Amino acid sequence: MHTAATRARADLDSAKAKLAAAEADERKARADKKCKADCLTRWSAAVTTARQRVSEAKQIVRGIEAKAVTEAASKAPVWLPGAAIDAVAFGCLWLAFAPVPVAPKVQAKQVKATRKPAKAKPRKRPANDNVLPLRVVR
Repeated sequence: MHTAATRARADLDSAKAKLAAAEADERKARADKKCKADCLTRWSAAVTTARQRVSEAKQIVRGIEAKAVTEAASKAPVWLPGAAIDAVAFGCLWLAFAPVPVAPKVQAKQVKATRKPAKAKPRKRPANDNVLPLRVVR
């Protein structure tokens, strides 16, 4: 929209310049005694056409500017981005080097677990493979 408004203003300026040139040429023709009625009619028609172009260009500019979004009049100060960065850095350093609060240790009562004595299992004697069985001879 911004470029369209710029182009429309440029067209309006060129139409105004052409109108000024046409009016100057018409005044020059009126001052010249050699220019007859048909010559004056052509110059006045050129001026009328130029005036119509100027009025059309004005309407186009008004329409485009009505649709265009205007920029905010108040802008952020130049120092604001730097100050914001400094504030963030200060906050990060504060959090990095601030002492961490330690919660006091709460001593809970320790309850000894009572275990039931395990039943004694009969021990298996290891098999002695080195011993030969005795034979009783009768």
